[in-house]
Amino acid sequence: MNARSIRARLRTTTIATTAATAMLATGGVALATPAAAATRPVEIQATVLVLDDGQPMVSAIVDRLAKEGVDYEKVDLTSASRPQLTPAFFASQGWLTTRAKFMGVVTPSAEPASLTAAERATLARYESTFKVREFSAYNWPSAGIGLENQYSGAVDGMAADLSGAAKTNGFEYLKGSVTFDDLSPGVSESYGYIAKKAATSNGATYTPYLTLPVPGTGENGSLLGVYAKDGREQLISTVASNASQQHWKVLSHGIVSWLTRGISTSYSRNFLAVQVDDVLLPDAEWNAEGNCTVGDDCDPATYPETAPDATSRMTAQDVDHLVAWQRANGIKLDVAFNGAGAADQKAETGSDPLEASLLANKNEFRWINHTWSHPYLGCVHDDSTTPWQCAKTSTGATNWASQATIASEISKNLAYARTNALPNFEPGSLVTGEHSGLKSLPQMPADNPNLAPALTQQRITWIASDASRESNPRVIGSATTVPRHPMNIYYNTSTKTNAIDEYNWLYTNRAEGGSGLCEDNPATSTCIEPLTQDGFDSYIVPKEKQIALGHVLDNDARPHYAHQSNLTGDRILYPVVEGILGSYRGVYADNAPIVNVTTAEAGTQLVRQQTWRARSSQVQATISGTKLQLFNNSFSAIDVPVTAPSGTRSGLSTFGQSYGGQSSDWVRLRGLGLKTFTLPTATGFATSASWDTSAAATPATPSAPALTPGTAKDGTSTRVVAQPVADSDLIAAAG
Repeated sequence: MNARSIRARLRTTTIATTAATAMLATGGVALATPAAAATRPVEIQATVLVLDDGQPMVSAIVDRLAKEGVDYEKVDLTSASRPQLTPAFFASQGWLTTRAKFMGVVTPSAEPASLTAAERATLARYESTFKVREFSAYNWPSAGIGLENQYSGAVDGMAADLSGAAKTNGFEYLKGSVTFDDLSPGVSESYGYIAKKAATSNGATYTPYLTLPVPGTGENGSLLGVYAKDGREQLISTVASNASQQHWKVLSHGIVSWLTRGISTSYSRNFLAVQVDDVLLPDAEWNAEGNCTVGDDCDPATYPETAPDATSRMTAQDVDHLVAWQRANGIKLDVAFNGAGAADQKAETGSDPLEASLLANKNEFRWINHTWSHPYLGCVHDDSTTPWQCAKTSTGATNWASQATIASEISKNLAYARTNALPNFEPGSLVTGEHSGLKSLPQMPADNPNLAPALTQQRITWIASDASRESNPRVIGSATTVPRHPMNIYYNTSTKTNAIDEYNWLYTNRAEGGSGLCEDNPATSTCIEPLTQDGFDSYIVPKEKQIALGHVLDNDARPHYAHQSNLTGDRILYPVVEGILGSYRGVYADNAPIVNVTTAEAGTQLVRQQTWRARSSQVQATISGTKLQLFNNSFSAIDVPVTAPSGTRSGLSTFGQSYGGQSSDWVRLRGLGLKTFTLPTATGFATSASWDTSAAATPATPSAPALTPGTAKDGTSTRVVAQPVADSDLIAAAG
């Protein structure tokens, strides 16, 4: 039985029980069905209705709803078999309550062409009756929505301002200014109509939320605002965006908050963790002359590992810089350490200033077990072929690293942590060298079978994986994987010169001196013009900052990872992280700080999100007056994300954690459990209403073509440029 059937059965049972009670009270005489138009208290289901005609703006808001966990139901307006939007589709009249099925509505435009006139009228009546808000995704300014167009064209790179009304109605988490993307100066990326308020009548109003100066006039016009008429509120957008654009990621949370009145099954944070692998070890360095990595794919006779600058390793001075940087920037970089690095250094020279400095400052860091000596814990390498392949035993079976080897690598580093009393250390978290032991194509389509029992033996609960290879958590033995985003600040580069040279080798074509990998893999990589001497600061840093910041703004708890080599030499990791923090803090208010999660915290969030995506249909959330109720239709417990206005109470306690002007948390619901929250004030939804379901809508007949993002009123089109993606699989980055 599916979730909606379960909900229907529960409601039927409730109605039947109520009717039976009424019969007892009247001496066994059945009461008549209430009149269709009788006023009853309203119960609103915490679900957003999405009317989808396939345009990118609708897809963008669906993407945001899904990432935050908001329950939504989508109707494909292009399908001939779609449901008709009749009164019965939207709401029903019960014995005790009037039940509204949707708390918010997303439409392609204010007057969707894919709906009939009867459907549009029913939608308007529903929104007005139940005080349900609508986000109208993309519109041509017209008097019908309180607007008069002043400018049509690209808004790339323009800085828009949020109005005071916006910052008290869903957008409290922002400082006030949002700049539209301009990734490619020669390409129009976002098309918009900057409009002014038109004369309105019959009590209609238009309240600007996002404004821009009209080019050539100096006057401000609106790109986003609320049109209110006849008890109905529509958030009108006259600018086109897509889900990958950074300005959309910034604004879309506010749109969702406005649409849901800040009450939903959702949990949203802006997470950032950067884990630095290989601390205490040296890392092999890129060789610009040979276009290879020393000790990896370089000819050892020509480029020996003992040559000057063949490897890079942090110094005590680098530790001092890291401590000062963390304090100045208010964030910690996680130290993934290999104890053997210090042991080897002391065996060779008698002392290790790097280890001494790290331990003297150990309270400044969060420590992660990266195995004792960083061996490859998958199959044994056979390097007689290019690329390498898994070695075979005498019987032809794959030769795997043994359980004893894996367990020893984990336990020796755990012992190092205990001996040195490392604080802020999670003994259940692990990063294996190169994420080895986990499946990795093409050589290892399956995990090392010895990995799971070794993890269980060592009581590991979280193990890092590469998000570019597998993006979702999965269970292996006692552990769950925590996917980490690779950064294109490569493990084998400690200087800007080497970083530029390797970048050029990977991303330029053969005719310009590159490897041609970008030519051979057009689906996953893009060829660029060779970077010049300033290319690290002018190209690599902005691009990597943008990619990582995109993850931060996506409610994505996956950590990022780089390497200790990036914190020595030219210290090339810092400008990227500083760029992320600077861009973020320039836009977001102090009430929405970056959440600097640990491995266990990140893993917990990712598992909760994954579980909620799979099981959200088993939970019914409803709003009645100042009450929010959650009911678990299943027999097993589930963690439910909840967002509510500040001051909401759960029993006698204040609910949730404050973030971005709202309260939110994960709530554990036992099997068949019910939980009630008391909202601080009236929600704005109707508290009582009647609903006549006798009217019927006529079949949908599109009346006019709808605008699509990137298309002007006159039919001219502009290109929409998506965010760049990381191309980290093009090199074998050490974990």
